[in-house]
Amino acid sequence: MEYRSVKGFTGWGQLGILLIFLAAGFILTAGIQVLIAMTLIPSGLPPEKMGDAIIKGLQALLLPENVSYARLAQVLGTFSLLFLPAVLYQLVCHGKNKFWLGFNKHINAKQITLGFFLIFLASVIANPLADRSKELLVNFPRLNAWGMRLEDAYTEQVVALSNLKSWGEFFMAIVIMAFFPALFEEIFFRGALQNLLERW
Repeated sequence: MEYRSVKGFTGWGQLGILLIFLAAGFILTAGIQVLIAMTLIPSGLPPEKMGDAIIKGLQALLLPENVSYARLAQVLGTFSLLFLPAVLYQLVCHGKNKFWLGFNKHINAKQITLGFFLIFLASVIANPLADRSKELLVNFPRLNAWGMRLEDAYTEQVVALSNLKSWGEFFMAIVIMAFFPALFEEIFFRGALQNLLERW
């Protein structure tokens, strides 16, 4: 018998709905980023100069004096890109039952211990894997250059977001840079996508 969701959608149908919501999340996230960037540009610009001004506003998010805007963009971006599509998918395909995003009432010490062990293991093997990846990418110069540009852009963003002046900002940075993105990613990938693929 073909797998169907609580609301009667097939596996293909659920995947299509999830991808549609993900595409809408991309568009919403881009809109949010542009709106935040527009707060950093002077008002009253003529329409023909607006495109360049928005690009400059997006670049200004990386400046230390605009770190609060960058943090806001980070949280709202991951929320609209990953969390909202997962929740909408769950509501459309499975109703209000949070179980379908991986949440349940049963948690124990074994699960928590296993989680911390996996985090530790990942941190141990991360650097050797990164080194092997770099060695492999040297054989593909264009791909390597593209990867280096992405890594530099990521490093710039992390430096901008982690411009800390107090313990309060330190804890806020942990929540904004680590907790929320990780939570939203888990809800989308493990809660929605992996759950769908396993049951399908």
